[in-house]
Amino acid sequence: MSSIEPDAVGLIVQRVCEYLQPVLNAILAGVMALLHGAYRNVGIRRRLLNAAMCALLAWTVRDALAGSVRTWLAAMHRAVVQSIEAGHLSADAHTDASQISFEIHALILALHYEARFLKTPGSIARAHAGFDNIVARYSNQASTVDKSIAKPISKSLSKSVSKFKTPKE
Repeated sequence: MSSIEPDAVGLIVQRVCEYLQPVLNAILAGVMALLHGAYRNVGIRRRLLNAAMCALLAWTVRDALAGSVRTWLAAMHRAVVQSIEAGHLSADAHTDASQISFEIHALILALHYEARFLKTPGSIARAHAGFDNIVARYSNQASTVDKSIAKPISKSLSKSVSKFKTPKE
């Protein structure tokens, strides 16, 4: 009979997996670079150099990118909290700043996927409609939207996503 508790074993396995994930990502990137070099008939030295560079980048860039995304999400969460405090969004029990931030972030990811990767026509208009739906769902009914502010924000948003224009849009 083992003296280690089952919960402790699960925790140990979880921690080991957390540490192994970046290692496995780096190994996978290196193997992919090796295979790509073999496919293109590149010399072995260059293949190994490319594999090492890919593995190193996979190891370091992921952490930097994840940190950048966490910073962005924290800033968006602060903006949602400030909107609630300013009365632009409802402050009732059903308004959860983390949920609003999650929905906006999900919408941004969907827009990138649909507009840039799949080049789906109409994806930008759907993203605008989705954002309007989020704001309407959580808006404070007592607050009034200043139309002089809403128009420039809408135009600014349109300019910032214009680089994502998809065919037939």
